[in-house]
Amino acid sequence: MKSVINFANSGGMVMGICNGFQILVETGLVPGVLLRNKYLEFICKNVFVKINNKQNTYFKNIDNDVLEFHIAHNEGNYFCTNDQLKEIEDNEQVAINYCDKEGSIEENLILMDLLKILQVYLIKKKMF
Repeated sequence: MKSVINFANSGGMVMGICNGFQILVETGLVPGVLLRNKYLEFICKNVFVKINNKQNTYFKNIDNDVLEFHIAHNEGNYFCTNDQLKEIEDNEQVAINYCDKEGSIEENLILMDLLKILQVYLIKKKMF
């Protein structure tokens, strides 16, 4: 893990999905904390997400803007301070947002109190 931290701190691009995101939080590469899901239930279902930036290295070759992902986790509630969230959004580090099947992003569609951050977090400040 030390080599991943060194790589990220030197400007390398790192993406954490699901348990990978949890590791990024636990190592301090991502600010904030992950807590147990609402009602302490394991969540296992399909969700829709919308890509925020099609120029992003990870998503530039994907034709669709809206993707269907399968999620399965116990610790899916991501929390951070308002200042940390602003910095994350200002640095364009939110790669995808929860949405409905048509791609509409509304507050009531942001699942599991993730503050608009799916468990995908891009460390590098600029993706292109």
